[in-house]
Amino acid sequence: GQLHHVIRKWDIVFSGLLASPTDLVNFYGYGNETVKTDSLYKAKFYKTRYNSYQLGIGILRDFWKRSQFSILINYENNEAQINENTILDLPNDFLGVEKVNLIEGIAILDLDFRNDKNFPEKGMRLYGELRQGLIKSHNNSTYNKVLGYLEFHSTIHTKLSVFIGIRGGGTLSSGAMPFYKFNNLGQNSFLRGYRKNRFAGKSMVFFNTDVKLQILDISTAVVPVKFGIRGFFDIGRVYTNNITSDKLHLGYGGGIYLIPLEKSYSLGLNMAFSEEEKNGLIVFELGISF
Repeated sequence: GQLHHVIRKWDIVFSGLLASPTDLVNFYGYGNETVKTDSLYKAKFYKTRYNSYQLGIGILRDFWKRSQFSILINYENNEAQINENTILDLPNDFLGVEKVNLIEGIAILDLDFRNDKNFPEKGMRLYGELRQGLIKSHNNSTYNKVLGYLEFHSTIHTKLSVFIGIRGGGTLSSGAMPFYKFNNLGQNSFLRGYRKNRFAGKSMVFFNTDVKLQILDISTAVVPVKFGIRGFFDIGRVYTNNITSDKLHLGYGGGIYLIPLEKSYSLGLNMAFSEEEKNGLIVFELGISF
């Protein structure tokens, strides 16, 4: 939730979660070249399940139309529900398999100069996030994570408008952290064409490109509609201590988009591919900047 202008121009934000259990993440192990076996995926071998409750509170300030700065504190209590014949059932030294109590401080600076957050046609965005964690149940050990990326959007106006977007960034982290706090690359995090949370590492780099071609633009007072096609190409990798790899992961694909009424209702339907997902992954999107 969010309470506006409680402390002058600062908002109070708060959140909570109670799940018993929750499907927290798919986890394939640490490293840039972990193996995903289709039969094991279908058998939910990589699925992790937890009882979890979380509480969070913080302050947030909007400025420059779309930019934000926020400071948050979260508390988490997670306890694994380990099923037989799953990845967490194997002998391992993963931190996070046992019960974990942690407190996390988060600072986020989002400088957003795009003309629209759902379907940007021009502008840039600089995003930075710092997380500092304290694991109470692990001898008060600490960890930290830094995420940053920069993205640009531009439009080429011809008979048909062409929208171009590029984004590049990465993460760094240090300290011992639960496996579900590691940096992830996948369908939901900077690498389309792979399953969600496909690769986990202490740090990562990524680069995303997106091109949209607007085919239809009907501007009427009754039902204004925009329709077009898109293509995308992503590249990225993760890094993990004591594991050497030179491999870069490539994802690519395309699809269609539809904007009925206004950009806040932007819809997208895509097929994403990679060397691992040769048959493609169907992805539906609400808001389609990347």
